[in-house]
Amino acid sequence: MSDETALVDAAFAALDEGGVEGLVRYVHPDFEGVVPPELSAEPDTYTGHEGIRRYFALWDEDIEDLRFAPKEVFATDDAVIVILRITGRGRGSGAPAELLTPVRLTIVDGQLRTMEAYETLQAALAASSA
Repeated sequence: MSDETALVDAAFAALDEGGVEGLVRYVHPDFEGVVPPELSAEPDTYTGHEGIRRYFALWDEDIEDLRFAPKEVFATDDAVIVILRITGRGRGSGAPAELLTPVRLTIVDGQLRTMEAYETLQAALAASSA
């Protein structure tokens, strides 16, 4: 396991154990996360630690027992690609929710610097080889 993939595993374990504040210590102050329109009814760019907090607060409005579990993690030449299994239950309905989302993460100074979600693993890999 590379240092980068180990960092990503640790960051998602911290999220699972300590919520968003557990994750924040792994996030670069200049973090930028992008959720594109094809993946969300509310696409946006989330910047810095406050952006990460805002992102998770949006989930919390509709989903309880939210979990982000890395299903597969591997390094490319310039990033770490993670297939995230996002699960939870509808806050009002209790209906189960599950989503598999490939994300591309870059790491700077031992912290997560960028995150971009993609529709497919192939698209995430193409972004790393571009």
